[in-house]
Amino acid sequence: MKKETIKIIAAITLKVATVVLAIIMSVHGCFSQTQIDSLTAKRSIKLNGTRVTGISKDTTTANKRDTMLITEKAAKDYADKVAASSSGLDTSVADARYVRIQTQNPTGSLSGGGNYELHSSGTFSSNLSWSVTRLAAGTNLAPTANIDSIKVAGINQTYTPPAPGQTVSGTQSVNVTWNTPTAFYITAYAHDGKTYTSSVSFNFYPSNYYGYSASSSPNASTILATAGGSSFLSATKAYSPTVTLPNSGYYYVYYAYPTSFGALTSIKDGAGNQVISAFTQTTVSVTNASGYTQNYYVYTSNNNYSNTSIYVQYQ
Repeated sequence: MKKETIKIIAAITLKVATVVLAIIMSVHGCFSQTQIDSLTAKRSIKLNGTRVTGISKDTTTANKRDTMLITEKAAKDYADKVAASSSGLDTSVADARYVRIQTQNPTGSLSGGGNYELHSSGTFSSNLSWSVTRLAAGTNLAPTANIDSIKVAGINQTYTPPAPGQTVSGTQSVNVTWNTPTAFYITAYAHDGKTYTSSVSFNFYPSNYYGYSASSSPNASTILATAGGSSFLSATKAYSPTVTLPNSGYYYVYYAYPTSFGALTSIKDGAGNQVISAFTQTTVSVTNASGYTQNYYVYTSNNNYSNTSIYVQYQ
């Protein structure tokens, strides 16, 4: 092939390569068009095994190779390496030109919800607090992409898009139906498709009660009073409370929980001895402070005690 023909081919190929590099470098945001033209013009190019001479070697770029195969893939690899170098990534490894800068997922939080005692009926309103953080650049990681949208309980939130390293926050009111376990979610969507998701739950439980009674058959009001003891939300009958008795007088200890949990199979004293036969089981209808009514098994000691603390294991 004549030298003139080779020069013409080289000139055409160089022009195509410049356009490809310009497009890719523009996407990666690495160099201006003037810088791309300068870099490309200084490259020595090898096409199909034939060196095209007369183009000076560039010794100022991160790549510092004197030949480059001008194809779409090679151009993209080169652009990726320059982008990696300009972002502070380690490009010393052999395959550094294949590095892809990874963006980070957004992070955040969602608070609210909790455990509630069973209620008679209806709904109530509660506020959820949320936050979303767009992470700044880290080691070999690009910043989180722009936060395109934030949804809490399925509702789009209004916010000022944060810069890398900044956090946005807000609140969202939700309506909750009593006695119906419910979960609410937050999802933050970044521009590159990465997301942050979290949830909070509203759960509903009955209360269990324990304490002492002057009667061997405590009624609902005595059970709710929990003298010497307490009440707690629970989804099980198993519990090991301590009841503190007054200094004077004699009292029975009791433990009450919903009949839906089933009968006890074991009651042990503080020494681990089986004492279930020393308790009597009764059933009492109890309406809690929130107006919810259900039947309770009440286990009451057959003996009464004074001026002591009694630890019992109910199972």
